Amino acid sequence: MNQHDPTATTSDTQGQKPATTPQKWAVWSAQPTSPAATETTNQTTAHYAGSAVRQTLRRFMRMRASVVCCVLLLLLTTVSVAAPLLATHDPDATDLSSSLVSPSGDHWLGTDQIGRDTYSRLIYAGRVSLLAAVEALVVSVGIGLPLGLVAGFARGKTDAIISAVTDAVMAMPGLLLAIAIIGAIGPGLTNAMIAVGVLLSPRFVRLVRASVISVRENAYIEAAITSGTSPVRIMGRHVIPNILPPLLVQAAFTTGFAMLAEASLSFLGLGVQPPQASWGSMLNSAYQTINQSSFQPIPPGIAIAVAVLAFNVIGDGLRASIGREEYRS
Repeated sequence: MNQHDPTATTSDTQGQKPATTPQKWAVWSAQPTSPAATETTNQTTAHYAGSAVRQTLRRFMRMRASVVCCVLLLLLTTVSVAAPLLATHDPDATDLSSSLVSPSGDHWLGTDQIGRDTYSRLIYAGRVSLLAAVEALVVSVGIGLPLGLVAGFARGKTDAIISAVTDAVMAMPGLLLAIAIIGAIGPGLTNAMIAVGVLLSPRFVRLVRASVISVRENAYIEAAITSGTSPVRIMGRHVIPNILPPLLVQAAFTTGFAMLAEASLSFLGLGVQPPQASWGSMLNSAYQTINQSSFQPIPPGIAIAVAVLAFNVIGDGLRASIGREEYRS
């Protein structure tokens, strides 16, 4: 064929169709026109979504550090949930004659200043610390996800107002802001976790907003808008499935930070209130008698360090396994 023949070139060009690369995490179809088209769309979506999840899991399983941290977190969670079965003593029972006892066969990790068994309190406190981190995560996602969706999808003045408030919150010192919120609503574990959740929500607002803006530029979103699909349906069916990968990564990091924040607030006496214990409050009690028993701060300190490190390593593993093509911040 003569490559300088304009007729042949035009004909060849018209006969070709532009290549389309399926989006791994997206439902990339507008409104189907028939039940058969709907079934085909659902099968295609399930195929690509399932393939992406399997590839992500395979990449994640190759990261030994992340897998080990998952096992550690699973072990901590199991021990905390089974605390009534694994505890050797009543965690709140006091015995002044056995205060600050060193580790022994009767008290595996010794006792605190009023004779309470440290091991039993440690595994019971794990339930409180893990639950507190989840509470803060739920609050932060509950605030950040809707605001980020609205800001990224609506744009304009709405986006400007939400972004300005988010920047203002992030510009404030985190711990001082949390203490101010607790001062306004009162101390306690639930109030402390609400404060931490509010403090962490701007991270999700910015992440979701950026992800929504990126996803909204895709052709299937424009097709859904053109076909008259409601914004709520577009967000639920097309946008949210696309932004789940970066949300999972951010959730892992946020959970670790929330656990550390809870420990800090409980150490200051603004979180868990006696007789309930968390790892942070146990650290506070041990610090008060560190001159008499230098061992007591070690168990809760190690528990906090291991849990926070595990969440961060898992977050790194998720970010690496999802890959740059899916993770946008």
